[in-house]
Amino acid sequence: MTGRSSGPNRWRGGPREANPEDPSSRVGWTAAIDLYKLWAMRSLAPILVLVLMGCAAEPVAPALTGPVLPTAQVDSFAVYHLQRYEMWDWSSALQGVTPYSVDATGLPVDTIDGVLYHHPIHIVHIALATLSNSQVHGDTALLHLVERWTSQMVQEADTDGATISFPYRFGFDLHGYASEHMSAPWYSGMAQGQWLELLVRLYQITGDARYRVWADKVFHTFTDVRPSTQNPRTVAHIDSDGYYWVDEYPNRGRYDLTFNGFMFALRGLYEYDQLVHTANTRRILLAGLTTIKRYAPSFRVIGGISYYCLRHKVQSAKYHTIHILQLHDLYKVTRDPFFEDMANAFKADYWAP
Repeated sequence: MTGRSSGPNRWRGGPREANPEDPSSRVGWTAAIDLYKLWAMRSLAPILVLVLMGCAAEPVAPALTGPVLPTAQVDSFAVYHLQRYEMWDWSSALQGVTPYSVDATGLPVDTIDGVLYHHPIHIVHIALATLSNSQVHGDTALLHLVERWTSQMVQEADTDGATISFPYRFGFDLHGYASEHMSAPWYSGMAQGQWLELLVRLYQITGDARYRVWADKVFHTFTDVRPSTQNPRTVAHIDSDGYYWVDEYPNRGRYDLTFNGFMFALRGLYEYDQLVHTANTRRILLAGLTTIKRYAPSFRVIGGISYYCLRHKVQSAKYHTIHILQLHDLYKVTRDPFFEDMANAFKADYWAP
C-alpha cells in the first residue's frame, strides 16, 4: 500500500533552442497568456500524472455480494448513535501505553527477545490516545503524527487487494503455554477491530478518502469465516451453534474465545457501521452482540474474577475491570438492560478500583 505522496518535483527544463513558435519572443497580454499556458503544461502535467498514479495505487475494496454470515445467529438490537463525547476513551490508560519507545522511523516499537517489532495492538492504542489528544488540544502536529504512523503500518500490512491485515511478526506462547504457541505471522481480530476504529476516526476528522478505502478493506476481514486452512489470515468464525465470534487469538482453529478482545473489536465494527450504514455492516455488528449476550454469563465467576477466555479460563483482575467497562459500553450502544445488568453483576463479583 502506498501513503500520501510527498509532492511532485517541479519540472526543470534544459537549455532552450531557438524556436519561432516560442511565445517568449512575443510581447503583451497574448505573450503573457501563452507563457502561462506553457508553464502550466510543463509544471502541472507531472502533478496530474502523480495524482492519477496515486488514485490507481489505492483501488477500492470490491463490493460484497449478497448478505454476509448467512448461517449466523443474529438477534435484533436497537443501535444508538453516540456522540463523540459519549464514546470510549478509557482503554489506552488501562492498557498503559506510555511511555513508549520509537525506532529510527519514529514508529512505536516493542523489544521482544532483543528484536524490535511493530506491535499492532500497542501501536493502535498509542495512536488512538494520541488522536484523542490532538482533538482535545487542537494539536495538528499530533494528528499528522498519527497519520504518518497509520500510513506506515498500512504499508507494512498484508493485503490481497480486497483486504488489509495487520500481522504480528513475532511468535509467543499464549498464556505461557508452549502447547499454545502462536507462530508468526499471526493475526488478531482485536487488532483488526481497533485499526478499523482508528481508520474511521481519521476519515471523519480529515476527510482523506484513503482512510475510508483502508477501513473498507479491514472490515472485509470480518466477513470471511473460513477456517485457517483455507484463509490463514482469518480472524472470525461461526461456532457449531451458529454464533459468530471475533477471535483475538485464532491460533489455527484452536479458538481461545477471548472476551475483551471480542468486545474491543466490536467498537471498531460499531463505529464503521455508524459511518457506512449498510445491511452487511449492521448484520455483523448484531451477530457479534448476539454472541456476547449469549455467552457473557459463561465468562462470569460468581463472587470472583471473570474468565479472560473460555478455552483456558485464566483470570485477570485487570481484564475483569475492562470487561465491566466494555459491557457498560454495549449498554450505551444498545440500551439493552442485559448488558448493564451483567456489568453490575461482574462488578458485584469483584471490584478493585
